Amino acid sequence: MKTFLTIIILIIVSSFGIAQSSIDSGLVAYYPFNGNANDESGRGNNGTVNGASLTQDRFGINNRAYQFDGINDYISIADNPNLFSDELTISWWYKLTETPGAAWVVIGWVDGGHRYQQFFSGGQLSYFNGYNLTAPGLYFNPIYNLNYLNVWKHIVVTYQKTSATTSTTSIYVDGELKQTDNHTLAMDYASGIEFKIGKNVNGNFFKGALDDFRIFSRVLNQNEIVELYNDTTTFFGDNLIASFPFSGNADDESFLQNNGTAINAVLTTDRYGNPDNAYSFNGTDSRIQIPQNSFYSFGYGNFTMSAWININSISTARVVSAGFDQNDNIWGLGFGTHTVWGNGNRINYFVFSDNNFRDFSSNEINDYSTGEWTFIAASKTNDQIKFYQNGLEVGSAAINYPSNSNSYMSIGCRQYGSNNLNEFLNGKIDDVKIFNTGLTDQQIWNMYKSTTTAPNLIFPGDDSTLVNPSPAIVLDWDSTITANEYRLLIANDSLFNIIVYDTILTISSFTFDDWSAINFENINWKVRTINDGGTGPWSETNRFNIVLTDVKDETQLPTEFALLQNYPNPFNPSTNIQYAIANRQFVQLKVYDVLGNEIATLVNEEKSAGTYE
Repeated sequence: MKTFLTIIILIIVSSFGIAQSSIDSGLVAYYPFNGNANDESGRGNNGTVNGASLTQDRFGINNRAYQFDGINDYISIADNPNLFSDELTISWWYKLTETPGAAWVVIGWVDGGHRYQQFFSGGQLSYFNGYNLTAPGLYFNPIYNLNYLNVWKHIVVTYQKTSATTSTTSIYVDGELKQTDNHTLAMDYASGIEFKIGKNVNGNFFKGALDDFRIFSRVLNQNEIVELYNDTTTFFGDNLIASFPFSGNADDESFLQNNGTAINAVLTTDRYGNPDNAYSFNGTDSRIQIPQNSFYSFGYGNFTMSAWININSISTARVVSAGFDQNDNIWGLGFGTHTVWGNGNRINYFVFSDNNFRDFSSNEINDYSTGEWTFIAASKTNDQIKFYQNGLEVGSAAINYPSNSNSYMSIGCRQYGSNNLNEFLNGKIDDVKIFNTGLTDQQIWNMYKSTTTAPNLIFPGDDSTLVNPSPAIVLDWDSTITANEYRLLIANDSLFNIIVYDTILTISSFTFDDWSAINFENINWKVRTINDGGTGPWSETNRFNIVLTDVKDETQLPTEFALLQNYPNPFNPSTNIQYAIANRQFVQLKVYDVLGNEIATLVNEEKSAGTYE
């Protein structure tokens, strides 16, 4: 009688990846125009600017949108089939200052009867003009009336091929569905001309401002489109009760227009390197005084305060405050040190209530040095106040006291009484904003990202693995016109205690040609800008690994998980087991007998992409 031994091989795989935000699923191109026309989706569809000039975006931030002259300005992007799909969502912001003439082209990608374009004609938008050469002379051209001037508007267009000869398009304006059209034609793609923003092949140009282009290879649903619209707008509008961008003056650009007066504070260079676009405070008697307004008295209501600051000397200092200590009506946002706040640097908010100071502080801020720009915010919702640095929460506290004010507001100091001032800030302040609502973590992050000078890292990506890279790895990040120099840090730990490189560069890339001398498994890198206005905040950190295998060509790497047939069969003294994994994973390879008893563990460790035996 023969006894048969059955070997069961079980591979257990778990991913270490970080989930993407669902709104970014299918994102094939993203042009926020943060000082350039680079594609920040990670797909590499970078644009080349031809004449278009940087301008203010819808938040009043310089160099964050493009102005097109209607004569010869445009942005060109190399032809790429990933900009075309049977399902598309295209999103962009625009501002016109005059009624368009015939064919003011927003997107031009039509040549020889293929692909699509979008253009204004008079008070109408041909919101998705699609072509198909297989039906000669045929195209679809749905039109929607748009008559907005001197205001930023958000456009989202969706396209879906429903059969070989039919399709559906829809247009959304400021998050609202306005029109849906069905067509007896589905467009097609053919390689050829460049994708252009602001121009088409016939030489029709756009006149006005454009910003924040996104292209998705899927149809976003109604909720996602509303999320896309709200993503960068919900912290502006009627809830913004004070906005001091300090663009050459101390004017309030909120709807209140409650302009300030600079007293011994002088205009200086901002974080973008723009002269006369921030204020410098001497730490002794500098301040900006803003007239009293009932909007600054919140009571027990919600609020958010934010500012960019660059400290020369750390002390107990106020960024903004309103009211007087002596009459029980004052609140203030501060940064620095105080024994009441706790050890080290902290963000602080205080009120004077029931004849006592009530202080609420963040966690200790460990990563700040003088001369650096940093973004701070405090946001109160119900009975909780949360603190933020560079878009991320750094502490919270319970608060159940009113925030009242019955006097003027000051930027750069605190008021004890009329003409009795203290806690002066020594450094620079810019972009002070106050809202009469609490903002979410995501809204605070969006506000930070829309105003930061921190570069976006392009390559290597976060949690990526480089298999058999060339002797010289080129680290690449977004260039920005606001940077004179970049500081690059490379470390073997996420806290940057084990520094591999600390270098200053004048270009937005670094050739890493001696990586063989470091730990391959945990390489972390980040970048910050340096200009005449000071040092900007760090970028986000990207982590990557380097793997050396006997695979000579990365195209030979597996594209899927596989467990191959063992050989020779298990009746032999030994057998070979081969398996393949497509990504860096944790792998367990175990052998069981026919009764389910574990016989052996062959592999129990993290493995890089490859084929193993």
